[in-house]
Amino acid sequence: MKYPILFILSVLGLTLLVLSPRHVNAQTYTEATFNQSIPLFKDRYSYIECGNIIPTESYTKEAWGYLDRKNGKSNNIMSGTVGTPSANAGHVLMIGSGNEYKLSAGHGGDWQTVIDDTEFPTRTWTHVAVSYNHTSGTMILYKNGVEVNRSTGAGSIEGHQELWLGSSDYERTHFFEGKLDEVRLWNDVRSATEIRDHYADVLTGNE
Repeated sequence: MKYPILFILSVLGLTLLVLSPRHVNAQTYTEATFNQSIPLFKDRYSYIECGNIIPTESYTKEAWGYLDRKNGKSNNIMSGTVGTPSANAGHVLMIGSGNEYKLSAGHGGDWQTVIDDTEFPTRTWTHVAVSYNHTSGTMILYKNGVEVNRSTGAGSIEGHQELWLGSSDYERTHFFEGKLDEVRLWNDVRSATEIRDHYADVLTGNE
């Protein structure tokens, strides 16, 4: 059965989470209305720790991102158990400094299993998504509902299900310098049609 494990949106001054995180370091807003894009993160050092919720099999990650500037560092959107460079464990969806600020995703130390050909825009709300099929190892990267890259070489993330939004869980680094909104995590591989047709919709939790 398809269902969202986590979705986050900011409305009416509240940061709403389907799953309660163990740690929240996010700003809330007092002036907001429905159907507006309200940033989840207000400053460059905000993040949310969501716990061990990444599926061990297939998944799809989605979020709206607004990158304020190119800061010379990788900007993590959704990641977990990245660890030390020698550990090479975990998963990430990020905008990397080492790849000219291109959107990328990967597992187990290969953080560019899939990578966009073009640089990520600054000061522009952009939708990002990545799907992972555990059976085939296929990972597909999307930007604004359009597939930009795919690979069949993605390994398993079993044992590394932690999810952090806006930061790496290792020494609280690689903060996303900008804003995130409408963060979604699914327990299946969302199709290209599902991502394209619904990335601009507000979820109700009954999908």
